[in-house]
Amino acid sequence: MRVEVNPTRLGSSDNFARAISLCTGELIALADQDDGWLPEKLGTLETQLAVNPRVGFAFSDAEVVDENLTPLGYTLWQAIRFGPREQARFAAGGGFECLLRRYRVTGATLMVRAALRDLFLPVPPGWVHDAWIGLVLSALWTGAPVDQPLVRYRQHANQQIGGAMRDFGDELAAARRLTPEACDVVADRYGAALERLKRLPGVSAERLELLGGKVAFHHRRAGLRRRGRLLRVPGVLAELARGGYSRYARGVLAAGQDVLL
Repeated sequence: MRVEVNPTRLGSSDNFARAISLCTGELIALADQDDGWLPEKLGTLETQLAVNPRVGFAFSDAEVVDENLTPLGYTLWQAIRFGPREQARFAAGGGFECLLRRYRVTGATLMVRAALRDLFLPVPPGWVHDAWIGLVLSALWTGAPVDQPLVRYRQHANQQIGGAMRDFGDELAAARRLTPEACDVVADRYGAALERLKRLPGVSAERLELLGGKVAFHHRRAGLRRRGRLLRVPGVLAELARGGYSRYARGVLAAGQDVLL
């Protein structure tokens, strides 16, 4: 073990990026200081990378616990609704398409091949490191989801991103935070991803087109949300027919939110 000290405070994503750049092994596993690894975590993830040379990264489910490591009765994947059908699609090489809809890769459960880090470093501003790593690598490599809790994912008052089970009120509050300005921010974030992926050899034209569609979709959502509610309806219906809500958001639920909120 060796200790590296940053010359200045970097923030979480840049701190992880620097740590990744300093690693010397063939495989890199990310460790969040507030969570706990189960003893079989490293071996289980390493096996996923060893048995399939096309797998560039692996990640697992996690048991959600309180600040004292007492289980809360559900897992991270249950909280984010990452079910068997989507897991199978991810494992079959469709991770990129899954990640265009919602974040699925949690850094505390992640292991990547060190040889691939030049593909995703540096992490651009506005992106959380694990979401960025998952999206970029899934454009070129297969990701292996492990349907087994290998981490105790701790929930406490000071954490940056959590895995709490959302109720209706939480979902409503999150939907209301998606203002027109927030939609444009999402579009710009994925626009940065599009520019990076354009420079990487091997990314298919189909996936670049899908990513460009994600950018355009969120700019259209921003425009819709700037209208009065009744005036949004034709545009929302047109977007449903175009397939944008099913491809880039939570389907009919997101369409309803764009009309009502």
